[in-house]
Amino acid sequence: MLIINHKIWVPILSRLTRRIGQALSQPLPKGNKIAHHLANPYLQVNTAQLAGWLEAYIHERLFNEPFDPMRDESWRVLLLQPVIDHNTKVFAMALIDSEDRKIEGETEVRHRALSEVPKLSMSERSSLPVIKCI
Repeated sequence: MLIINHKIWVPILSRLTRRIGQALSQPLPKGNKIAHHLANPYLQVNTAQLAGWLEAYIHERLFNEPFDPMRDESWRVLLLQPVIDHNTKVFAMALIDSEDRKIEGETEVRHRALSEVPKLSMSERSSLPVIKCI
């Protein structure tokens, strides 16, 4: 069983995960300009899953052989800029490639009137009492 020093390993994974998300983000606009399409980071969710993939990649595939970052403080090699750049590039490209999915088969689009919907589920806290309703 692999014993990991969480005080060292978790911050490294966190930084690498954040770096991958930042690498895919467009730069924020400068000054007082508003550019809504540029203001959102590329990666906002599933960062824990990405960190797990990153950890598995580092342990199993990064150096084409099993790698234990906690043996003899080998984790320090993960902080070298070429290694960080390589990990960022590999995962950024994999994320971009995963978006290129081809839709196969036929798609059926049906237009329905809102009045056809028998029930709209929502929390009572989010709803308001009204006189007229659809």
